[in-house]
Amino acid sequence: TDSREALSFWGGGKPGVALNLAGCCASEYDPVTPQSWHQAFDMHVRRFSKPLTAFEHYAHATPEGGMLFAQDYRDGKAHASGDFISPCGNYDAWGSDVVMRLTMGEVVDYIRPRSGLNLCEVLTSNVNHLWSGVEEGPFET
Repeated sequence: TDSREALSFWGGGKPGVALNLAGCCASEYDPVTPQSWHQAFDMHVRRFSKPLTAFEHYAHATPEGGMLFAQDYRDGKAHASGDFISPCGNYDAWGSDVVMRLTMGEVVDYIRPRSGLNLCEVLTSNVNHLWSGVEEGPFET
């Protein structure tokens, strides 16, 4: 049962403002587990209209990889810890036909862009996405 107080969120703020390492908020569905930043996460993406297509590993982030900023999602990032983010522009051709699987520990969330937006616009904002607890949706705000 999903009893989290907040949905998972990937890091990515403005330089000089963000103090977040990796993601937030819970790596377990149990509401007793403290929710905080510093959660390792993995992101995988695929075209939403092609459900039989395998997900591509888009990003891996841990606290050891350092702070995350919106620019890291746009330009990509590689860190000696093994953390990485692919440039989100690599998926611009998909437009809003993308689904992202965000995994933090045992928690798995599925994220899609709002209509007319793309992956970069989702990853660099905290309002441009739709959420579902299951891959096929439905997706909600």
